[in-house]
Amino acid sequence: MSPLGMALEGARAAYGLSLLRRRNAMDRVLGARLVVQGGGSVWLQQFAREPVVHGCGGVVDALHALSMLGLAAVSRKRRREALHSALVATGFAVGEALVCTLPSLNRPSP
Repeated sequence: MSPLGMALEGARAAYGLSLLRRRNAMDRVLGARLVVQGGGSVWLQQFAREPVVHGCGGVVDALHALSMLGLAAVSRKRRREALHSALVATGFAVGEALVCTLPSLNRPSP
């Protein structure tokens, strides 16, 4: 896995672990998703090329961001958390797109 890919998945897992420590159930569920997605992306590198794995991860993040925007639109109670989650997911989706499209940063580390 490229250094940028490892950094992205490490950041995802670290953020997910920090959310698992919170009391809010929504944060805990999101934290678990981030940890599983980060670990799964690293594990899947054995079976698929890195751009494919990160492309799929970017789609998951984009769909999560869209679902959180929908939640923010319909729930005043959860709006703040949903918008925060959408922003984070958008950031990870952009990161995944960068890993897929920047060939100079997509070289595997030795």
